[in-house]
Amino acid sequence: MRTPHLAHTGRVLLIGIGLSLFAGCYATSGSDQMTKEQRLGYYLENSLRYYDLRDLPRAIDQATRGLELEPRNERLLLIKARCHLQLDTRDDILTAVSILKKHPNQKDYRVRMTLAEGLERKGLLYDLAADEIASGERYTDEADPLVAAEEMRATARKNWMDAVGHYRASTQLFTGGIESLNGLMRVQTFLELNEDALETAKKLVVAIDESSQVLRVRLRELENSENDSWPIQRQIYGNDKLLAGVHLHMSELYHAKGEHLEALGELDEVLRLDPDWPAIYSRRGTLFLELGDPARARDAIEYFMANSKLPYEHPDIQRAQTLLSECDSQLEAVDRANQIGDGSQGG
Repeated sequence: MRTPHLAHTGRVLLIGIGLSLFAGCYATSGSDQMTKEQRLGYYLENSLRYYDLRDLPRAIDQATRGLELEPRNERLLLIKARCHLQLDTRDDILTAVSILKKHPNQKDYRVRMTLAEGLERKGLLYDLAADEIASGERYTDEADPLVAAEEMRATARKNWMDAVGHYRASTQLFTGGIESLNGLMRVQTFLELNEDALETAKKLVVAIDESSQVLRVRLRELENSENDSWPIQRQIYGNDKLLAGVHLHMSELYHAKGEHLEALGELDEVLRLDPDWPAIYSRRGTLFLELGDPARARDAIEYFMANSKLPYEHPDIQRAQTLLSECDSQLEAVDRANQIGDGSQGG
């Protein structure tokens, strides 16, 4: 299935759980001396620490130990599900979805958001399987592989529709949530709901801008203090990269609608945020060519080829070469037309 390109730009952590850590309390106590609540807090702290270190199997182990003490602990269930989702294997994705569907607090926006992402990825698994069956790369017991592939695609769409519902619920529970809006935009694009995806993208742009404004105020407040400003700078940088990706995605959506000027405007926003992104100049060249402006198209494509680090045999470079030839053909045609026009006027 063809979907517009969205640059993957470092996601904001989906779990921003504010918890009290008890390391100081537990350091001098053996596990046999802890109360149930202390042991629960100990496993909770460890699971968060391992999650932060990206040691996901250990984080799952600690969460599981805590859940043996309190099977319906909301925070541990969310952490465990998130770890499985980060591992991103088929079984882990299915496990995460199963945990979150049974989560006792469906009014927690983080639960709905993480469940939505699990369903989104589950849909991608089925969509990939459909492509592999249709191409003959994957075996199926079905008599007609194309029928089997369509069934897989229908299942993918069902999961994505469910994901839309959970992403929407998350945005209602927490208005302006960047990660939920980003996920909703992605899934709407997978479902080819391009108008909906564009509206969601516009809301996402506003949410990212508002987040960056708050962060910049905090950054200014730290100018005369001894506190480290690097974490805030890193968040602002992450927002800018995400915002560039959203504008690129919007450009592709506008292009799919045939609205080339709007698509160019979104690429201008990308270059405002990241002026040294060579591939954007190639995209601009394609749009200029489609708009009948071969001169500007050639300038943009030449900039891309001069600054790209891709090898000569890369498909994008080969495509750029083809586009340059098309630019030259159109420019020659314009020159011939001008010469004919000048000649007829002179006669």
